[in-house]
Amino acid sequence: MLLEQGWLVGARRVPSPHYDCRPDDETPTLLVVHNISLPPGEFGGPWIDALFTGTIDPQAHPFFAEIAHFARLRSLFDSP
Repeated sequence: MLLEQGWLVGARRVPSPHYDCRPDDETPTLLVVHNISLPPGEFGGPWIDALFTGTIDPQAHPFFAEIAHFARLRSLFDSP
């Protein structure tokens, strides 16, 4: 796995306002890759980015109203 400034080389970066500072002396030891489709069973579209950036429209699909309480879902690799 090739990293550049803490990011996986070749990964598309979508900055999120939802992050917490990590102590300088602590490094990540685990990478979790999620296989998410939004709405369930539908792949593609803007919904994953919207979920992680806090911009998902709860009225755009009935399922989104059910997950709207995840307003501060964060990407673990975001940094200021």
